[in-house]
Amino acid sequence: MFSHLYRTIGLALAIALSALTGVGCITQMTVGETSVDQQVAPLDDASELDLTLQLGVGELSLSGGTIPNAVEAEITSNVDELRAELESSTSGSTAEVTLTQPNPGTGLPITTEQIEYRWDVTVNDSVPVDMRIDTGAGQAQLNLTDVLLRSLSLNLGAGETTIDLRGNYDQDVDASITGGIGTLTLLLPEDIGVEVTVSAGISTIITDGLTRDGDRYFNEAFEGADQLITIELNAGVGEINLIAGE
Repeated sequence: MFSHLYRTIGLALAIALSALTGVGCITQMTVGETSVDQQVAPLDDASELDLTLQLGVGELSLSGGTIPNAVEAEITSNVDELRAELESSTSGSTAEVTLTQPNPGTGLPITTEQIEYRWDVTVNDSVPVDMRIDTGAGQAQLNLTDVLLRSLSLNLGAGETTIDLRGNYDQDVDASITGGIGTLTLLLPEDIGVEVTVSAGISTIITDGLTRDGDRYFNEAFEGADQLITIELNAGVGEINLIAGE
């Protein structure tokens, strides 16, 4: 559920975007009873997963799990206009899954009431995954320790985001993260080589267990590592925490 902070951030961003883009129409969302919607994307005979999540406003919790499907999502919402749309298809050996929060209408969605909007997403833990995530205003908890992650592209809006990459990956992982406004925390492994290259905006960078060389941060396992997690981080405004180890 949104705190006052995130309602304020979302409202401020919407007003700023309206001024910049010339959008004059603001859509008033209707807050009603809370409902839970279960959505499923089948794996069928696919051996890998291409996953796209587009969440404009709300909370996101994602993790890996032993499930029969490619993706299983539980959508909790009290705003009918933001009912999530899931699309899935198979291209060759790849399951292609997109979960999107729709635009509720022309203009910018704003409400002064308390929004409850949350995605709880479970990703199949037995197939390699290429993941693209766009978030707007809210919180995101991405526990990727049990995901066979191959690549991650993440565009952040405003709020708090935590990404746990301390999994036992059996392949290199390439990640690209574009920060917004708020706090970003990356939890990184000790026993897999990690290199984070930061192009900082107006951000404070706090590290633990990493060595800095210019705009590069790397752990002890990086030198001579057979397996690497490589992260390109374009920071926004706020605080970045890079933490290696337990």
